[in-house]
Amino acid sequence: VLHQSVPSSIAAILYDNTVMKSLILRGCGISHAGATRISCALANNASITVLDLSNNPLSNTGICSVALALELNTTIQKLKLSGTDIGREGGEAMVEALGINKSLQVLDMSRNSLDDQVITKLARSLKQNKSLRQLSLRSNTFSTIGGICLSFALYDSANLQAVLECNHTLQYLVLDINSNKLSRDCLKHANKALRMNARSSTE
Repeated sequence: VLHQSVPSSIAAILYDNTVMKSLILRGCGISHAGATRISCALANNASITVLDLSNNPLSNTGICSVALALELNTTIQKLKLSGTDIGREGGEAMVEALGINKSLQVLDMSRNSLDDQVITKLARSLKQNKSLRQLSLRSNTFSTIGGICLSFALYDSANLQAVLECNHTLQYLVLDINSNKLSRDCLKHANKALRMNARSSTE
């Protein structure tokens, strides 16, 4: 566990950093206050491409700070937020960020408390996002309702307009049929959409 003054020191380094590419702070006991300091520095950082804050008690307050940084940052490509106490408020902030960010390719929000309301909004945001390739949502609290919204964001054959509005870039979506309480039909639909995205990216 890092001393409470360390996040401030990390933030100070990030403001001037032009060399470091990865910032791995998994399981360091960083609180929402520490996350806020680091996020403020990351907002305008142009070198970090990988950020791992997994297994830290960031809570919704810290996640909202991370989301705000993500809206402004243009270089982060991989963000890991597994087990960071993301609830509805933090989840919705991340959803808004995904609708704006143009660089993020890999996002891990597994082992949190994302419910159907957040996932439904996430599905809408995915239709706007053109950069995300991998998304992990295993071990959250949403049900088949959220899963269906996700799968139709990836593939909806109702009409040509619906097809065009779907997300065509996401290729890996990690879900858990048990912890997410998803139906097998929902997973089959999502898998079909992901296969189509992967195929279209190679054509």
